[in-house]
Amino acid sequence: MNLSSRPTSPPSERRARALLLVLAVVVAGCGGEATPDGDEAPRSGPASAPAVATLDLGPDTYRFDRVSCDLDDRVPDDLLLQATGTAPEGRRVHLEVERREVGGLIRDRVSVSFGSIVDGDQWSATASALPDGGWATSPAGGEPLDGPLVVIEGDELRAAGRFRHETRDEAREGGLLARCAG
Repeated sequence: MNLSSRPTSPPSERRARALLLVLAVVVAGCGGEATPDGDEAPRSGPASAPAVATLDLGPDTYRFDRVSCDLDDRVPDDLLLQATGTAPEGRRVHLEVERREVGGLIRDRVSVSFGSIVDGDQWSATASALPDGGWATSPAGGEPLDGPLVVIEGDELRAAGRFRHETRDEAREGGLLARCAG
């Protein structure tokens, strides 16, 4: 279903609903599950720590038991979080959360890929700080947002927004909750 044909609510309501849904799934412990395969997720360096992450993407929820975190961003690779696993139907799942600073302004991106580069699917959500202090889906303006896509508090990373498919005209509300240990 093309979600752009449905009536939409304001961005603040969509983000709040997505975050509440993610929190409900984490508390309830239900939904589909992405479990890591035998491979270790790549680590960013000494600031990395084991973590648990739950991604809600539209009707599906994926749980990652091992991820790599660098919430202090002490390693200059722009990656805050990386995870790999296997979706219930067997496809490989890769998750990345990036935060870049360009010209003094922050740009956040959450990407999730299913399957291979050739026949897989990629979904991503983005947010960019604007010079006037506002936020939007792109540095050139795009859809206005209430704030950053990624919020870090202590050892917890949260993200809620509209994930767009890389090649299809399709979007889904989504949210991510990750807790990094130590």
